[in-house]
Amino acid sequence: MPSKNSQRPTEVKPARYSAAELKVLKVLHDSKKPLSTLELSVRYYGRKAEQPYNGRQVVGALLRSLKAKADYNRELWRVSSSPRKGPHAITWWVR
Repeated sequence: MPSKNSQRPTEVKPARYSAAELKVLKVLHDSKKPLSTLELSVRYYGRKAEQPYNGRQVVGALLRSLKAKADYNRELWRVSSSPRKGPHAITWWVR
């Protein structure tokens, strides 16, 4: 019987990454430095004029999902972030 602290049993398939999550991961990996959600949303959507009204929230949700899936899959790389500070942008990086 697996312990209560184990994240997933060994017979469960790994979580699959969506195309959007892979695009955000590529942007983070190519930057080589921590990026705020503001910078990430501009790089993800291309130009600031093409960014939807809630683009920053969409990118934040993609990053949280990517982090959860990477932790679940026990990847060698990790997606990390700074703590939330109210209305200020969160900084994300890959290590």
